Amino acid sequence: MQEPGVAEKEFSPANARYILRQILCNRFTSGAAGGKKPEADDDEPLPPWLTEADVDHFASEFERTGFTGAINYYRNMDRNWELAAPWADAKVQVPTRFIVGDGDLTYHYPGIQDYIHKGGFKADVPMLEDVVVIPGAGHFIQQEKADEVSDHIYDFISKVFAFLQRRRARRHGDAGLLLLFPEQVLRARIIFIGLHERPQRLERVDLAANAVVHDRSSLLLRRWRQAAGVQSGCRASEREQGNKSKHKHARATYATSDKSRRCLSLVSSGAEDQRGGAMAAVRHRQVEANGISMHVAEAGPEDASAPAVLLVHGFPELWYSWRHQMGYLADRGYRCVAPDLRGYGGTTAPPEPSSYTAFHIVGDLIALLDALRLPKVFVVGHDWGAIVSWNLCLLRPDRVRALVNLSVAFTPRRPGIKPLEYFRAVYGDDYYVCRFQEPGIEAEFTAFDLKKFFKLALTVHTTGSSSMNLRKMQAYNKEVALPSWLSEEDVSYLASVYAKTGFAGGVNYYRCLDLNWELMAPWTGAKVQVPTKFIVGDGDLAYHHPGVKSYINKGGLKRDVPMLEVVVIKGAGHFIQQERAQEISEHIYDYIKKFGTGVSTLKASKL
Repeated sequence: MQEPGVAEKEFSPANARYILRQILCNRFTSGAAGGKKPEADDDEPLPPWLTEADVDHFASEFERTGFTGAINYYRNMDRNWELAAPWADAKVQVPTRFIVGDGDLTYHYPGIQDYIHKGGFKADVPMLEDVVVIPGAGHFIQQEKADEVSDHIYDFISKVFAFLQRRRARRHGDAGLLLLFPEQVLRARIIFIGLHERPQRLERVDLAANAVVHDRSSLLLRRWRQAAGVQSGCRASEREQGNKSKHKHARATYATSDKSRRCLSLVSSGAEDQRGGAMAAVRHRQVEANGISMHVAEAGPEDASAPAVLLVHGFPELWYSWRHQMGYLADRGYRCVAPDLRGYGGTTAPPEPSSYTAFHIVGDLIALLDALRLPKVFVVGHDWGAIVSWNLCLLRPDRVRALVNLSVAFTPRRPGIKPLEYFRAVYGDDYYVCRFQEPGIEAEFTAFDLKKFFKLALTVHTTGSSSMNLRKMQAYNKEVALPSWLSEEDVSYLASVYAKTGFAGGVNYYRCLDLNWELMAPWTGAKVQVPTKFIVGDGDLAYHHPGVKSYINKGGLKRDVPMLEVVVIKGAGHFIQQERAQEISEHIYDYIKKFGTGVSTLKASKL
């Protein structure tokens, strides 16, 4: 099916009725799965579950549309494998029942039966209730065994959602009542606080306390909690902080089976800084991740118990943009990990622009964390690194303890307009984002005196259509005076690296804007469900895009990033982590330290 046109000839719409009759009627077991399919004559009687009218309906549709659309799913199998890199280790965290016929060809693929019945399937789908194997059933099981499969579906979903029906009969906050979950859901050990039990008796419950449980809940449970209107003023959990942590206590009800009991639950309201010591030197190494070699700079403790901070740079930058934050955080006991992203510096730069989608970049970071054995990290992003970090939180929130993003706000996907259409409509074709789509545009960078380019790019505050205008930058003939926060050595380092690598890798991120828009369609309307601090300078070009100030300051960003704090720094420009290094380092540290060390776990309190 991978060869263009070949499968379409075999699946000719003119033969749709014969093809569909053959596919629907035949049952392929282990002996026939890899060989020639047995033929079914058109005169052969149909099985009792399939009528001539059924076949006619399917045939009429495929005669009209052809089979290419369906065949293209198979042609994207390798592409899906590539794009699914961010989920390489992900589990299916949804209550699940799996049903298969013992005559189904997929049940007879090599190793599948062992995987299903010997624990592999359960390991990847932890909330798998059971596996139902129906004797004598083939592949199109919902038609062949219609009543039996319908009964299985109803039996399962009525159990999972029974608590919602019970819930309607009572008011939220009634004494002794919390949501009563079915057995599979209860295993997540989630605790809720009723309205009148919400702890006014606590001094406060900060964002870190809420995140303690939020990051342990399954995605589905989070949605149920929100749908039920349970407010998030306080959530208790089954874990406890490490030494010297400060705790408050709250009354709570914990649902167990059909009963509930009173218990005291620990709720963190912050943790003391327990670390100090001299800053470690920056260490450099190459890490093989997601099929590429990544250059990674690290500072701070190397032991597994140290909380880790992943620092994600933007364009035109490198790991080096985080040099100040790495020193500050490492001196306070954090392990800092600052990679050169795909296409930058010492990291592999694939030549194809389509290899720079959000899924590739997030996949690189997940594979890097796996290689470094870091299950969960704090994330700090800037510019394109902020965009990457927003996407990391959308795609894999389970790997992020908290986020600090700089300069570029979250941009919800607009279904009605592609990004390049928007930029061309607002700024025109000469805008740098639009010009970066031109093949060979990266050659214009090589014509620069690169030191001059970086001096202009890092220090000149321009907004709107003048931003990153290469022609105007080349024509600029004045001496660029460096501000106090940028040295000649800094500029020389960036220029020397880009002289070796060129700019194609960074430019390819812009060339994937429309492709990302297309691939991110499933996340239209999705929220960033990670505790977040967003910091921007009021002189930042990104802060002056049309509508951005209003979106940030009038509730739009908070709607899309519910656990949000915003800081606007007066007089600061775009490269804020370098321009205001001390201030930004303090903001990052003050925020992430609220979440404790990142390695201690809260456990259920015992009465």
